[in-house]
Amino acid sequence: MQDAVNDDDRDAQEKLADKYPSLLKRNSWSGQLMPDRPRAHQVHVGEGWLPLIEELCVDISRELRKHPDLIEPVYAVQIKEKFGGLRFYLSIGTEEINNLVREAERKSYTICETCGQPGESRKDLGWILTLCDEHYTGRKALLDATNQLSD
Repeated sequence: MQDAVNDDDRDAQEKLADKYPSLLKRNSWSGQLMPDRPRAHQVHVGEGWLPLIEELCVDISRELRKHPDLIEPVYAVQIKEKFGGLRFYLSIGTEEINNLVREAERKSYTICETCGQPGESRKDLGWILTLCDEHYTGRKALLDATNQLSD
């Protein structure tokens, strides 16, 4: 289960949206991020993956400069964690842009979603998360304590 987006994450997400307004669109009425899907009003990932997302936005922006006809229609529809990995859904994309997205999604399985340090997929927490040893140990201890309380 994904943690709620905290204020620091929200601030980082807002900065990303301000830096890449054509990719991370806002609803013109509400100002919320990514208005096209009901559950996609924010970037639903931990702070540790935000540099990876920013790197991807830089790469996509660079690629879009080669295809000026695509700049308006290409934007992030949803950005989230699923099965321990990054999911970055675009409205449309070229083969090269899709390859960039796949590479970032692949990299996410090696980066702690919480802090950005090297991590790995952890499958014994009741859900799959990519975490470093420190954050895995903390989550595991919390889960074990919760399970003991319910026994």
